[in-house]
Amino acid sequence: MNTKPLKRRGKLTFIVDATPVDLDYNVKRKHRSKKHLEKRDLKWSYSSSYGFYIGFKATIVIEKKSAMPVAIIIHSGAPHDSKIFSEIMENLRKRRIIRKNDTIIFDRGYYSYKNYQIGISKYKIVPLIFPKENFKIQKLNDKLTYPLQVFNDKKTEKQSKQLYNTLKNQLLKKISKWKKYKPIRGKIEDFFKLCKSGLSLKKLHKYTPESAKRTTILIVFLAGLITTTGYTTKTDLQKLSET
Repeated sequence: MNTKPLKRRGKLTFIVDATPVDLDYNVKRKHRSKKHLEKRDLKWSYSSSYGFYIGFKATIVIEKKSAMPVAIIIHSGAPHDSKIFSEIMENLRKRRIIRKNDTIIFDRGYYSYKNYQIGISKYKIVPLIFPKENFKIQKLNDKLTYPLQVFNDKKTEKQSKQLYNTLKNQLLKKISKWKKYKPIRGKIEDFFKLCKSGLSLKKLHKYTPESAKRTTILIVFLAGLITTTGYTTKTDLQKLSET
């Protein structure tokens, strides 16, 4: 799902995160078997915040300054965030949401050295994925070598190397100070609170995938309309989610 086109002025920063969408089946009163759910194209899923639930995962991408949602991607079940990194990036590329030199902020659920490489080499962006405890910046630096396609065309080789080095240096600089970006990433958590507490996304009383997806998209769209009216700061979003 896309909202209205972004007004581009230079490089932009986007924030990505996912949230479980619980379809509010009363599983305590009546158990739904795997076979029963398969007939309805549904799955049992698990989230550390929800526990086991019947539903799907919704990935939302917002633009940092406006807090406007620019894309929503629905995933069946609850795939691990690190495994859907490429799917998210490809979705943003195909819809022409991202451009060269943009920065995209992810939490540590998307962490893997491979995803840093993919973000720079394939999508030409700065993939600021918050690192885990075992992260080694020197190891990342060693892995960020020129992709083979850089050498395919001698006419563009120098330019391609310059862009790669620029993105690599920006990533290494930002990731060395990643904690200062936590309040920025926190804006999408407040956006989720607005969707869940303010607009009832926490539990959907919908029992087919299509109706649930349509309702999810509508809620995110409404939250986006709210942010475009000027409610863009962390304090604004927190107040809205509590009303």
